[in-house]
Amino acid sequence: MNNNIIDQILIINNNSVPDVNFLNFDELSLLINNSYYFDTIELNGFVAGFMLALDNKCDYSSENYKWFQSRYDDFIYIDRIALSKVTQGRGIGKQLYTKFISHCKRNKVILIVSEVNIEPVNEKSMVFHKRMGFIQIDTFNNKNSGKLVAMMALPISCDDKIAQQINARERFAPGDL
Repeated sequence: MNNNIIDQILIINNNSVPDVNFLNFDELSLLINNSYYFDTIELNGFVAGFMLALDNKCDYSSENYKWFQSRYDDFIYIDRIALSKVTQGRGIGKQLYTKFISHCKRNKVILIVSEVNIEPVNEKSMVFHKRMGFIQIDTFNNKNSGKLVAMMALPISCDDKIAQQINARERFAPGDL
């Protein structure tokens, strides 16, 4: 991937703070290189949005990632998705998620996890994730970032093991899964 693309992604990422965390060029490059899944969508030769996901074996310092890692054996963590301000509301996020979920199904991923900010609130993201099928499984007060986040999960293979793993029977009605 050339530096021009990474520069565009970096601008999109850092224009999306506080919905995602600020990154410098080296941090973003390292995340891309260590990612399980990375995708961009381009419009007219420019990056319109990107998504980056990590597997459960990654050495990653994010407290949100570690929260999932301490609870689940097998998952893919959506670390970030961000869209250019001028392309928001055009279905780019849905395209990125749809491609990613299809990839996960083809590769027999069991559970996709992510978080959505509650403090500071990111209502658009919460509505979007619920529309994509994610359920809130808990909340986490990330002391490092100062954010309160909703811990979200999308079971891809929802057998009894997964239902127990996300405490679905205690927190949600069977029809919610």
